[in-house]
Amino acid sequence: MYCSKCGAKNEETATFCANCGNKLGLETDQAPGSATPSPAVVELWNPNAAANWSLLFTPIFGSFINKKNWVALGEEKRAKTSTVWFWISIAMLVVVLILPADAAPGVGLIYLIIWYFSAGRRQAKFVKEKFGKNYQKRGWAGPIFAGIGLLLLIGIIFGIIAGPVDA
Repeated sequence: MYCSKCGAKNEETATFCANCGNKLGLETDQAPGSATPSPAVVELWNPNAAANWSLLFTPIFGSFINKKNWVALGEEKRAKTSTVWFWISIAMLVVVLILPADAAPGVGLIYLIIWYFSAGRRQAKFVKEKFGKNYQKRGWAGPIFAGIGLLLLIGIIFGIIAGPVDA
């Protein structure tokens, strides 16, 4: 039995949550099909790690991971918001690529900060409040390789836009 308040696993016969003291019962159990799955079922990428990886792979990476996590959590409205952040992040990348070289890093950093405080941190806080560390962690190999591919693609695009370099 999982607590609907903190997500902690409790004995089937427990009346109160051993972690937070919330009253347990049929109305507080996390039944199949509920908006937020129980920690034993939900499989997420660590949202804090997603935000950290976004420092290297851009908020495109973080917003995509956030979207996938929101879908896994049954939070469709928040998943749609992350999709909007994904497309805005792509647009910002294009802007940064066409800005003068001295302005691009500053604009990119400002956007990263805005994305983090508006979207990235929100999911980390939600997961921490709902599950703590009690959820199944997804592996990072696939997303990291995709992020490396994204960086290579950005490099190729930037190379094409910048044109040949005179030696």
